[in-house]
Amino acid sequence: MWRVTLKELLAHRFRLALTALAIMLGVGFVAGTFMFTDTIDLSFDELFAQATSDIDVVVRADTAFIASGPGTTGETQRIPESLLPKVRGVEGVADAQGFVQGYAQLVDEHGEAVAPQGPPTLGVSWIPGELSALSLREGRRPEHDGEVAIDARTAKEHGFEVGERATVLSLGPPEEFEVVGIAGFGSADNLGGSTLAIFETETAQRVLDAEGEFDSITVGAVEGVAPPKLRERIAAIVPKDVEVATATRVAQEQAGAVKEALGFLNTALLVFAGVALFVGAFIIYNTFNILVTQRSRELALLRTLGASARQVTAVVVGEALLVGVLASGIGIGAGALMSYGLRALLDAFGDAAQLLIAEREGSAISASLVLAWAGHGVYLAAGSNAAGLEHRAAHVLQWHAIGWAKERGARTWDQFGIADARGRVELGALDGQDRGSPDMERLEAAARRDPLDGVYRFKKGWGGQVVRFMPAYDRVFFRPAYWLWRRRRSDA
Repeated sequence: MWRVTLKELLAHRFRLALTALAIMLGVGFVAGTFMFTDTIDLSFDELFAQATSDIDVVVRADTAFIASGPGTTGETQRIPESLLPKVRGVEGVADAQGFVQGYAQLVDEHGEAVAPQGPPTLGVSWIPGELSALSLREGRRPEHDGEVAIDARTAKEHGFEVGERATVLSLGPPEEFEVVGIAGFGSADNLGGSTLAIFETETAQRVLDAEGEFDSITVGAVEGVAPPKLRERIAAIVPKDVEVATATRVAQEQAGAVKEALGFLNTALLVFAGVALFVGAFIIYNTFNILVTQRSRELALLRTLGASARQVTAVVVGEALLVGVLASGIGIGAGALMSYGLRALLDAFGDAAQLLIAEREGSAISASLVLAWAGHGVYLAAGSNAAGLEHRAAHVLQWHAIGWAKERGARTWDQFGIADARGRVELGALDGQDRGSPDMERLEAAARRDPLDGVYRFKKGWGGQVVRFMPAYDRVFFRPAYWLWRRRRSDA
């Protein structure tokens, strides 16, 4: 019967090829999504584990609020520099060094600010000794004021070389530094795509507005002293508003925060995959339904020739099984190609697109996707959870997003859309219609009932005006699902 099955497949190869394509696309989307996100998650796990491999304990302030993205390294409490000698005096401490980080953005030889896709632009202090995660690739580490080292990836992509002068933008006025070294982050060329401007400690404190303070103190234990035991000893001598954590926990928190922040990407891609599978299921069902109906005479002939009902069923099921297995295998391979394509697509955006993420106590609470292109900045998409709404994280991200777009030459800031009903109200008022007229009052009532009216109030609060652009149109791929969506939207 397998010979009959293969011949049937070849006889209807065109229709079955379409079925295989539907399966391949659905499986490819799902497999590609998980490959893409799992690869990113694994890379961050390894990166942060490597960064803390020689550190046993970290002393830091309780985290307040963080806004992540270029120019937004965070608003965190710092700890006083006076804690360092106290920590060094604790029994079991082999070495302890202060660490500072903050916003510092490099400017290339063409006068353009260097801004990566996604990760922040960081200024950090070079921790002397074995506690540093930085590895020197060329030149030497910064030792004096006026000197800077740059991460290897940024140096390679933007042409920074040892001995040259480089301008650094920070919270103060722009400064020029001599590039004295090129550094890697362990075996990697940088810290997860971030640009690094690396200074000696005192210079970092001055440039990053942290004079007399550290962001954290990294501690190495004497051989034979367990990190949890050392953590308890240090916690006993520091103030209550200072946290002492093992390096392993810090690495897990940092990697977890990044993965949580990127969780929306996995969800969005899986939604597309789900749509592909949903549409593919209908195609597969209809195709086999048509094939079985068309082949009723063929199947009857098999019965006449002595085939049992079970064998006839086995022929049809065997065709489905072969198509499913082969198409799924190809789909997994296509998914791997899709994951590479997604990464290439993100790289193709360069620094024209930026994902900003707000965090509180190590958890992402708000995110926004913004664009800057041809003199225009666009607030494309955003979202906040309950904590983000409570702490008005979207307002903080909006402020940083406007500054980010302005640095890239944007002269206008497009908030990108309001609800249709609200748009008709505002444009009607601009056209001179009386807001007290019955038609305008009905539109106003409809606008207030719209769940997106709060988004309008948020956007309007930034002082802009309503402008009419070319409308957006929906391209419908599956009309029944589109009808259900429109029905649900109108009922809301």
